[in-house]
Amino acid sequence: ATSGVTITGSSSSAKIIGFERFGGIVGDFYTSTILNSTSTATFEVNSSSSNTSANYVGGIAGAIGSATIQNSAHTGNIIFPTNKTVNYVGGIVGHSANSTLTSLNFSGIINASDVVGGIAGYLYDNGTINNVSSTGSIQARSVVGGVLGAIGDGQYWSWVTISGSNSTMPITASGTTVGGFVGQSNTRATVNISLSYSTGNVVVQAGYGGMSSAGGFVGSFVLGAQKIYKSYATGNVSAPGGGVGGFVGYAWSTTFEDCYATGNAAGGTGPYGTAGVGGFMGYDESFGTVVNRVYSTGVATGSGSYVGGVVGYRGVGTSCYWSSANTSSSAGCTQKTPTEMKLKSTFTGWDFTNTWKITEGTTYPYL
Repeated sequence: ATSGVTITGSSSSAKIIGFERFGGIVGDFYTSTILNSTSTATFEVNSSSSNTSANYVGGIAGAIGSATIQNSAHTGNIIFPTNKTVNYVGGIVGHSANSTLTSLNFSGIINASDVVGGIAGYLYDNGTINNVSSTGSIQARSVVGGVLGAIGDGQYWSWVTISGSNSTMPITASGTTVGGFVGQSNTRATVNISLSYSTGNVVVQAGYGGMSSAGGFVGSFVLGAQKIYKSYATGNVSAPGGGVGGFVGYAWSTTFEDCYATGNAAGGTGPYGTAGVGGFMGYDESFGTVVNRVYSTGVATGSGSYVGGVVGYRGVGTSCYWSSANTSSSAGCTQKTPTEMKLKSTFTGWDFTNTWKITEGTTYPYL
């Protein structure tokens, strides 16, 4: 492991062969900093040993702790064959703990297994992510996101802040828990995601117990003091199970404010014979998820009951709207015509001075 150093202006085009904690610039990296560095490295699982699996792979770093990566990028594909199980894979870093990721870019194709993200595979405990972007595409199994595969393992006093970031990566997954921006956030930490967006389509090919947990922005967003605000998703989402939403698939006692989704959400039948498919949110497990000042324009479809213009199953909204042909949604949400959705007067309690913008009579509200 490398610790206590600063790496500046480094570049790598090497072929990296390993099976644990390997990256384009560094493998293990703690209490250190990487600045202004680039990688076009390629990766391969070590076949000279008995290993058929690998963990913690990143375009810049395999695993980092109490570290900073800033103004850096990886360009090129990170592809592993399907006969290798490769988990915790990120376009920049595989596993990030108590670290800061700022002004980073990944561009390429990622083919891996579980816990896979366009920027980071897994974010542990505390973390700050700002001004990062990912382009290309991802093909993986479960817990997959265009920026982050998963946020997890935080304590009540832990925190995660993500802002000013985006992904345009379409994602295809053979398992569950997939989002255009974050695959899964399951943590007791305080999580705030803001001023971010995703535009890639999400295609999920399976569902655990009937629950696919697939969303245009986040697949599963549960527990803790977690909030997403001033963010949007435009990609279409399709999955065979329930918990499918244009913005979030599956939620539990979390908060969404000043957000919107424009993609279609197509799901099947989830737990208890319900679909839980919504233009914005698919399935609320808790009755306690907060949905304030959001709208959706995509069509929600599902083979079971509970399919809604904004929310599919449970969920209570405040000043929420949808314009699709769907005829049902949660309490607090109102169906409007496309013409009405282009008028400020439609959106009760919305701040068109500091948060939202609209070209009156021409556009839907935007951020």
